Amino acid sequence: VNIFGNPTGAKHCHSSVGGEQEYFLIDRDLFNEREDLVTTGRTLFGAKPPKGQEMEDHYFGTIKPAVKAFMADLDVELWKLGVYSKTEHNEVAPSQHEMAPIYTETNVGTDQNQLTMEIMKSVAKKHNLACLIHEKPFAGINGSTSTRTCSEPVSRAPGTTTVSAPMRHRPPSSPSTSATTCWPWRPPSKPASRWKPSRLPR
Repeated sequence: VNIFGNPTGAKHCHSSVGGEQEYFLIDRDLFNEREDLVTTGRTLFGAKPPKGQEMEDHYFGTIKPAVKAFMADLDVELWKLGVYSKTEHNEVAPSQHEMAPIYTETNVGTDQNQLTMEIMKSVAKKHNLACLIHEKPFAGINGSTSTRTCSEPVSRAPGTTTVSAPMRHRPPSSPSTSATTCWPWRPPSKPASRWKPSRLPR
């Protein structure tokens, strides 16, 4: 806390995180035909696809039945392990999707994210699918990033209140393919028109 300035006398900082994991689902038979995908988890050669993410119609489209079945089974398997998967939806690129859990303590959430990626792969096999979680499985389109939604309640000195400092900020220079980290939230010096905290202090 002192690194960011501590004029209020904060004594403790408790952080929470929710790892919104993005991934690609492709037919396993097609996956097995690509040696580069099998070996590295990404394409190493090939032509650009005839359809990319230009129209964003995949994001706003309906979830395909096979993908919905995968998502339902994934929820069950994660709930068994105490990972509270809550939200699933299509992402921008074709065959790209996202799972968002309820956020929890940072050290627990980090372990749960690693576990989630392994469970995704095993559940996909049961549905004859391959789950790609490489940072950039297909050149030229979005990757399988993992966005972090964070909060940082700060306990002040005895007799004062607890402040929650929400954080969910991707710097403008940050590429969409890299994992978004938690950046400290500070009240803007003037009204911000482009960014607002995703979670309000409680």
